[in-house]
Amino acid sequence: MGSTSMMAGEILGQSLVADILSIDPSTAEAFVAARYGIIGSATRLTAERDCNFVIQTEAGDRYVLKVTNPKEDRVFVNFQTSALRHLELKTPAIPVPRVLPTVDGNFEPELRLTPSGSAIARLLTYVPGEVLRFSNRTAQQRHNLGRVAAELAVSLQDYDHPGARHLIAWDIKNAGRLRELMSPSLGEQADQEIIVKTLDVFDQRLAPRLPNLRAQIVHNDLNRNNVIVDAEDHSRIVAILDFGDMVHTALINDVAIGAANQLGDTPDLLAPAADFVGGYHTITPLSPEELGMLPDLIAVRLAMSVIITEWRARRFPDNRTHILRNTESNRQRLHLLLGMPRTTATSIFLHACERPRVP
Repeated sequence: MGSTSMMAGEILGQSLVADILSIDPSTAEAFVAARYGIIGSATRLTAERDCNFVIQTEAGDRYVLKVTNPKEDRVFVNFQTSALRHLELKTPAIPVPRVLPTVDGNFEPELRLTPSGSAIARLLTYVPGEVLRFSNRTAQQRHNLGRVAAELAVSLQDYDHPGARHLIAWDIKNAGRLRELMSPSLGEQADQEIIVKTLDVFDQRLAPRLPNLRAQIVHNDLNRNNVIVDAEDHSRIVAILDFGDMVHTALINDVAIGAANQLGDTPDLLAPAADFVGGYHTITPLSPEELGMLPDLIAVRLAMSVIITEWRARRFPDNRTHILRNTESNRQRLHLLLGMPRTTATSIFLHACERPRVP
C-alpha cells in the first residue's frame, strides 16, 4: 500500500490520499469562541477529506467552519480564500459565501490539532436555502445556473494566484494520468472498456487541442451538492459553494463539469445539460470548437469520477458509502452518452446555444 499510496499521491494530490480529518465538535466550538468571539453549538457536516461544521448561536445565527486537511498545500488553501475575497470586493452580487476574519483580522487562523501539528480553519457565512440535489428541477433553474456559472467565471477572469496552476486530479486536462489508478475491480468488463475508450478519446482527440483554447481560473466543481437555491423559488440560485477544486484550466472544462452534473437519467440524457449550456452561452458565448468538444469532455468527466471515487472507496472503506454516492449513476450516464452518435450530441448543444432564452 505504501508505494501505491505514493503513486496515487502524485496523481491525486496528497489531500485526496490523506486520512480523513476528524475533530470533536467541542473543539470547534471552543476555537470559534476564542478566535471569532462567537458562542455557538457545532454540528458536523459530511465531508470527504476536510472537517466542516455548522455553528449556530442561541440567537439563531449560523456560520460554517471549514477546517482544511493538514495535507492540503497551504498555498492552495490561500488560493481559495483569496478567490472568495476577490469576488466579494469585485462583484459582491455573485452568490458565494463570505470569508470572515477573526477578532484580530486573520482570515486563515490555525487550529491546533496536536502539540506539533495544526490545520488552517476558515469561518464562512451560512447561506440558507435548499441544496440543488433536493430541489425541484426545472429548465429555468438549469438555465439560471448556467448564467450564474458564467458570471462567476467572468468575475474570476482577472484573478490570479501562485496556487492556480497546481496539479489537481479533478482537472479534466489531467485525465490521462488516471489510468494508473484503474483497478481490475472497476465494475464489469463493459465498464472497464468504456472507461478505457473514453480515456483513449481524451488522449487522441482532446488533449492535443485543450492547450489552444481560452483558459482561466474556474470553480471546477459545479455539482448538485455545491449549489443552493432559494427555499421558496427553486429556480433562483442563491449560492455557489466549495471552491476546493478550483484551478486554472480550459474554460470549456468548467462548462463540461457543470453540464455533466445536469445530465438526465433517461434516453433524453442531454436535454437538461443543454439547458445549462444554453444559459451559460447567454453570458459567455461558446465557440463552435468548444461546443464540438463538449460531449467528449462530459464523458471524460464521468469516467474520471468513476475512477477517482472507486480508488478512494478502496482507500477509505469506512467512508465508502459517501464517496460512492454518485458513482453508479455516473457509470450509467457514461454508457448512455457513449451510445449516442457524437454528431447528435454536438447538435443538441449547438441548438441550445441558438434558441431563445428559456421563459
